[in-house]
Order: sequence, then structure tokens, then C-alpha cells
Amino acid sequence: MLRFSSLDDLRRQARLELFDIARRHTLAYRDAPGPLSPDQPCLMAGHQPEMFHPGVWFKNYVLSALGQRFAAAAINLVIDNDTPHSTAIRVPLDDAAATRVEPVPFDQATTDIAFEERTVIDAELFASFGRRVREAIAPLVANPLIERYWPLVLETLPRMSNNIGLALAAARHRIEADHGLKTWEAPLSHVCETTAFRRFLLELFGRAAELHAIHNAALDEYRRVNRVRSQTHPVPALAVEQDWLELPLWMWTADEPRRRRLFVRQTRGGIELTDRQRQRLSIAMPESGCHGSDCIGLALEQLDELSRAGLRLRPRALATTMFARLVLSDLFLHGIGGGKYDQLTDVILRRFFAVEPPEFMVLTATTHLPIAMPSVTADDLRATELRLRRLEWNPE
Repeated sequence: MLRFSSLDDLRRQARLELFDIARRHTLAYRDAPGPLSPDQPCLMAGHQPEMFHPGVWFKNYVLSALGQRFAAAAINLVIDNDTPHSTAIRVPLDDAAATRVEPVPFDQATTDIAFEERTVIDAELFASFGRRVREAIAPLVANPLIERYWPLVLETLPRMSNNIGLALAAARHRIEADHGLKTWEAPLSHVCETTAFRRFLLELFGRAAELHAIHNAALDEYRRVNRVRSQTHPVPALAVEQDWLELPLWMWTADEPRRRRLFVRQTRGGIELTDRQRQRLSIAMPESGCHGSDCIGLALEQLDELSRAGLRLRPRALATTMFARLVLSDLFLHGIGGGKYDQLTDVILRRFFAVEPPEFMVLTATTHLPIAMPSVTADDLRATELRLRRLEWNPE
């Protein structure tokens, strides 16, 4: 149930805007992977633009295969509103003593800055990354993928305005094309600037108190059923600070690109947004009795003006998959982590939007390193865990 439009209308608009973004972005660095029409079903996967492991990369191969099998648009959503977990990758080193893992950096580290705002800081370090990785793994891997991949990253970087995440993703996508994959890619940052996404935001803003209550109640149930004791897994509870309610969204500006949590509160004339630090903005929202798209014209104009002034409003994990599954796609392909937290998303979708959520698929794969490892049994692991526990609780 949506207040300001029908779900069919929102999906139709979102699909047109998504396909336009995917077409323009993908054709900036590679040939078209195939037809792209709003009449096609839309299959989708997504991940941060990192140098990820085979278990994540496997999703893209399945996405391509399913797209070709069902004549569907296969689109990978580049989650560039997330922050880099690291500016280094861990590589195996094989020396006389033992096999070990060490980090190889590709740039200087930063804190809480999303991929979409992240450009190269240390050009020399970035340019030499491929060579340093190749030299490190030479005793173990004769023909490493980095020899093909990193020159593509360096070639693509200027086309992506020096943006690290988009360059990493585009180079990987070009290699996928060489492997015969037929998928499109769309940065989430671009999708978040569409009218459809802003209409989705206004649905959340207009029922902020309801969303806040549903989210936290569903989270409590999930933790109880799954016996999760951590207060941060699968996600933290949404906070309340005086009359401000936290929503599952990020807020920052181009001038101050550090991600911060978004809080909202109702006012007589609409709704206020804040990061509880420096930013505080007002959006005109219609009265509670007003329904339909005609009610939100002014609010959409304000969001557009704020965006052009540098405001970034971005979804966090649950809100991302809510929009991707409910609005953008017909089937979403998750890894194991996403599949776990989307059990929570399903409950929120049912209660907030009063719809049965679309199904999702969970995929993963394992590729072992070309390293001889000592044989370890389950009994060995249990004995080691017991010893560690004793060392922790009875160190004397």
C-alpha cells in the first residue's frame, strides 16, 4: 500500500529510469551486452564495487545465465553508496617458513566516505598496485588475473572521473564481457537521483513513525527467533533522539561527504531532515488526507533542488533491498549475508506496504587457493576452540 502512487505506476517509472541509467553507464566503457526493453522481466544482483571474492562474483555469472535463459534484462546494481571495507586486499605469500596472508594497499585509507565520493588519493600507489600484487603471488599463481584486470582499471579511471569504485567495477565488467556474460550495470548513486526513488523516499518520510515502529519490532522478533544477541546484527535498531526518528537512510553533502545517519520529524508544514550534527532541512509534505501523485509535486521539486545543491540521500542495506526488490526488479539474487538480513526485510515489506514480497535467490561458491594446507579434522577444531576458551576464561 502506497500513499502517493500505485505500486504499478512506481514500478513502471522506476524501470524506465533504471534501464536508461544502465544503458548510459554500461555503454560508456563497453559494448551493449544485449537488448534492454521495459517489456522484459528484470533480474538483479548487487554488491559494493570492491575486488570481491569468487563467492560474490559467482552471482554475476548466474545473473547472466538466467537473463539469457528467460530473455530478461540482467542488471547488476553497483552499491556505491557504501563505504570501502579496506583500501587493501589480502594476498597469500608463500615463503620458506609458511604460507601467510599480507595486505597490499591500492590507495590511502579514508573514513566513512562512500565509494561514490571516493577518488584516488595516492596516484603512484594506485598505479603500482597491479605490479605489487603480481610480484607477491608469483610463487603461487603463474598467470594472475591482475595482469589483465589492473590495466583495465587504470584505462577506465579517467572515464569514471577518477572514481575508484566505478573504475574497479567497470574493469571487472569488461572482463565479464570477455567471458561471455551479458549483463548491464547501474550505480545505485545514479538510481537514487531518479524521480521514482524520490517518490519512494517520500513514502518513507510520510509514514516515518510507522516505519520506525515496524522496523524495530521486526528486528526484535528476528533476533529472538534466530537467537541473535548482538545489538548490531543483522542491523542496529533505529534510534529515537527527543522527537527525532532515525530512518534506514544515509545523509551527507558533496562538501562534507562523510556518511551520517538520517533523522526525521514531522512539522506542521511537512517534515524536517537532519544528520543531528550540521545539516537540517525542511521538505513540504501533504496533509494526511491527501493521496496520489498530485500531492507531492512540491516535495519532489525541493528534493531535486537540494540534490543539485549537493545533498545526498541514500538507502542503507534494508532500504536498498526494499527498493530493489519491491520496485526495480522481478527477482533479486543475494549472497549468503544478504539472504539472511532479507528475511527481516520480508517482514518489514509485509507490514509497511501490505504486500507479499517478491522472492529472492541466494547464491554462493567457493574457490580454494592453490596452496597445500595441512589436514585438519573437526576434532582438531573443537580441541583448539576449547583451548582458546580456557585461555580466555582461565588464563592462570
